[in-house]
Amino acid sequence: MEYNYTVELESELGKRNGTMQVFISGSKINGVLSILNHSEPFWGYIDTDGKCVLNGKIVTLIREFNYTATGTILSKSISLDIYSDKSKFKLKGSVYNIAKNE
Repeated sequence: MEYNYTVELESELGKRNGTMQVFISGSKINGVLSILNHSEPFWGYIDTDGKCVLNGKIVTLIREFNYTATGTILSKSISLDIYSDKSKFKLKGSVYNIAKNE
């Protein structure tokens, strides 16, 4: 299944808008997070209730950092807590297109 979400990242400098393309196949999940003018891949695992653990990288104007995210990805919404070595962020979003059923 492929989903496309509009997302909002709550950072120290305020809210930042972007998109998230998500591919789910069984318990595996991957995709691309496009935010702060960069698109970076992520990957991880998801259970049947939508609870997930993701890993990826975010690139800002000043630095780039690896993250681990935990939360829920449902067919209509996303809610994640993103943890880096120095910070914690909230990411929320809603689906804008269900691209393909497999």
